[in-house]
Amino acid sequence: MSSKTEEELTPNNEICTQLIKKTNTTPFVCFNYLTGILKIVGNSYPVDSADFYKPIFNWVEVYFNKPQRKTVIHVQLTGLNADSQVIILSLLRFSINKAEEKKAILYIDWICESVDTFEYEVGMVFKGIFRNKFHLIEGD
Repeated sequence: MSSKTEEELTPNNEICTQLIKKTNTTPFVCFNYLTGILKIVGNSYPVDSADFYKPIFNWVEVYFNKPQRKTVIHVQLTGLNADSQVIILSLLRFSINKAEEKKAILYIDWICESVDTFEYEVGMVFKGIFRNKFHLIEGD
């Protein structure tokens, strides 16, 4: 896992305050503290999900010391295992709790390729949990 802690441009010219580069089994993760956007994109099949996502929990903790007025967590997974599902659920809950402590606005955009995917089913479960903070979006 390659993790950076300074601003870096991605191939799409996104500025990331924190960055984890994508592998075959782990997602691209970009957190821009200035815009308040956290992106998690790709496959999430790490050998140890808790270990992979631990720095992201830390970034959220640091970020919410001085958050933007609005924060968006953009999740676009093309595959995930059960461990990742549990950890991502915990990450979303943790983020919402931190936002509420700071009276900040937080939305979750969960993007799926189609309604015929496991990721869409997981999104439907999460939408039931997070309700109006959660947007389930079909397509790119």
